[in-house]
Amino acid sequence: MRKAASAQARKKRQETAATVVLRAEKPAYGGAAIARHDNRVVFVEGALPGELVAARVTEEKNDYLKAAAVEVLEPSPDRVEPHCPVFGECGGCQLQHVRYERQISLKEEVLIDTLRRIGKIFCTLSAPITDEPPRAYRHRAQFKTDGRRVGFYRKSSRSVVDVERCPVVCDGISSAYASLRLLSAAPTFSGYFQRIRGFHLVSTNVKTVALFMAPPGVVPGGGLLESLLRESGLAGCAALSGGDAAASAGEPSVDFQL
Repeated sequence: MRKAASAQARKKRQETAATVVLRAEKPAYGGAAIARHDNRVVFVEGALPGELVAARVTEEKNDYLKAAAVEVLEPSPDRVEPHCPVFGECGGCQLQHVRYERQISLKEEVLIDTLRRIGKIFCTLSAPITDEPPRAYRHRAQFKTDGRRVGFYRKSSRSVVDVERCPVVCDGISSAYASLRLLSAAPTFSGYFQRIRGFHLVSTNVKTVALFMAPPGVVPGGGLLESLLRESGLAGCAALSGGDAAASAGEPSVDFQL
């Protein structure tokens, strides 16, 4: 029985590592495209609808597979070069390899399909609110730390990708993030940054505030937040310890005109 189990495990590993040629058909939630192989649905990361790709099977379930495109054999005309150097490694963005107008229509297709398939709701959508170009539009961002790196999580992971600059955040967040990255290595602040889990930044581009998230028992020492305000240019900041308010300094919030 042990030999049979070992043979089955080897077969599953071989199938999971296999490379298959797939024709992507339609978009799926989360940035993947749906294809079919051996009468099973395949969710293909990195493929666009209509493309022919060589993909490596990464996960096998009873009724579907997950795969990652390793080579685009017939590219879509909507494929573009991502504008972020860590796209594909960072889990923050999913569609930077797609022309912006097509990004919008892909999301609309996924929403309409979900409403019909799950909610049995048949409807049309109003015109989308869009940004052009699709950069510097986010006025809130949540950054992660692991004691050594500052950035974002990899997709489906708790591993932190070291991100120097994020092109989709607004100028106020970009400036504050650059300051905090430098200060996180400074002797005055490094001890605290090595123990926190991350921080939120919210900005109007005129005023930026921060929220630092730490495990229980990790509290900023006396005057640390005030020093951070002076050095970083933040208008205000607050610290959580295990989800509870631990300390604050400066202005507690920012106001947005909608």
